[in-house]
Amino acid sequence: MTEIQLYLGDCLDILPTLGAGSVDAVITDPPYGVQVAGWDTEIPPQEVLDHCLRISRGPVLWFGAASVRCIAPTMEYDPKPDRMIVWSIPFGLAKTGAHGMYYRWHPIWCWNLPPKHNGKEPWKDVIECSLPGKRDWWFHPGTKPDKLMDLLVKAWGGNSVLDAFMGSGTTGVSCIKAGCSFTGIDNDPDSYAIAEKRIAEAQMQPRLEGI
Repeated sequence: MTEIQLYLGDCLDILPTLGAGSVDAVITDPPYGVQVAGWDTEIPPQEVLDHCLRISRGPVLWFGAASVRCIAPTMEYDPKPDRMIVWSIPFGLAKTGAHGMYYRWHPIWCWNLPPKHNGKEPWKDVIECSLPGKRDWWFHPGTKPDKLMDLLVKAWGGNSVLDAFMGSGTTGVSCIKAGCSFTGIDNDPDSYAIAEKRIAEAQMQPRLEGI
């Protein structure tokens, strides 16, 4: 039986209350430090990663931004990421430009990946996936496409996933589709309300096999 636990609050207040090895994976999309919003001034401190590595008995997948000023502080984490998956995006938004070029990719930093994932075919380390359509943005600037999160949850999520920066709740929706338990945390009441609504609606839908 899948379980859903949602927390409204600062992840640094809630993560210490979660047991060591209490989830199969952490799949999360924290602030990047690109200053697109007031909450996006810097990447999370080392303490957040420490808790994620403690709580997950499997992998930790952690979205980031492609700019050097965002990658450089990520490389100061201890331990450093084991691998990077590239999310390739065919888009050209003005805010993604620098030096006359667009960023068309996001890193997904990976710790503790198992030798194999939950799939028959080998994975490539570049995932091509478009951004969500306008109707799927959910009034949140960091919304990730359902297809992308479905792939990550199916491959690495196991039976339970923690998202310490839940945002609009896409990871939770993907977990429900996959029949996996979900723990989500967000400190913004508006984002939390959107995630809560989306997850409740997803629970009312039949589970989708073979996502």
